Amino acid sequence: MEDQLIVTDIITTEKCLAKLYMSGILESTCNKMRESLNKSHMQLCALQYMTFEYMNGKGWYPIENAPEQKFQQTVNMFSKPLE
Repeated sequence: MEDQLIVTDIITTEKCLAKLYMSGILESTCNKMRESLNKSHMQLCALQYMTFEYMNGKGWYPIENAPEQKFQQTVNMFSKPLE
């Protein structure tokens, strides 16, 4: 199997698992379970980012930087406190 296909499958699986962990965290009423799921979720997010960096370095996951104005608008939008 081609390396790019394998790594693409890995990152897709990591993204799906991250969503499942988040659902478990949000739905859990047990603090100990929430803490455990959160720890696993954060570890998975770190692994996913490493996979992304690897793919990006190989040119398999190219990104396009947003224009500065659009970037700043998004930062401002998410910096506002929830009402």
